[in-house]
Amino acid sequence: MTLVRTLMALLLLCGLSFGQEEEAKKDDLPEVKQACEALDKAYKDKDDDAAKSGMRALVDRMPNAGPKDQKKMLGAFARAYDQRRDDKGLYVGATVALGACGAPAAATLQAAFAHKAFKKDPEMLRLIAVEIGRTLDEKSVSFLVDLLDFKFFEVTAGAAEGMSFFHSAPLKTRKLLVGPLVKALESASNDALDLQNVLAKERYGIIGSPIIDALQKLSGQNLRQPLEWTKWWNDNKKATDW
Repeated sequence: MTLVRTLMALLLLCGLSFGQEEEAKKDDLPEVKQACEALDKAYKDKDDDAAKSGMRALVDRMPNAGPKDQKKMLGAFARAYDQRRDDKGLYVGATVALGACGAPAAATLQAAFAHKAFKKDPEMLRLIAVEIGRTLDEKSVSFLVDLLDFKFFEVTAGAAEGMSFFHSAPLKTRKLLVGPLVKALESASNDALDLQNVLAKERYGIIGSPIIDALQKLSGQNLRQPLEWTKWWNDNKKATDW
């Protein structure tokens, strides 16, 4: 009898678990539509405080949202970049919110990086690069690596900072980041040795520390000098654990 009761309890628990999973997968919910419409209204009314509050509410919904609702929410975030504002508060809010949404938001952030409004805005581009890394989207690794050679030095620094979020990623992923970071650090350091190359010195001054910080987090090493990193990478790039 005890065995029967135990089995019945297990079946009940399994049923509850299945029901919870099904509930979590519900999609195309009216409350999500209403929240997105409220965010759009805040944009239209230029009520950026209400917009930021609405963004936070959508971030909380994202983990349990179905694909249709995720698409709606990401679209609502993205529309922030099309609003005309005298300051960057709304754009910064949308960017940070998207970063908190995780991997589903990475493509939206990459599209924001290419937005015409930020073409000449290194600080916004830098923030977007950081938040792309925060999503921990492994498909965005190559995108971040490409930014190490971006024309704005601040963006390279932001890409390095974004890469540092992958400190707990599998070794294979971390190697894809560490190799290019070491190369970028060595190149920038060598260029800065030319005392007459003022631009190279400025570049290294901006990107050096963020790259070293990222390398330390990704590798677990406490090295500081570019040559030390080059030697360590040459000795450990084929290692199976670090």
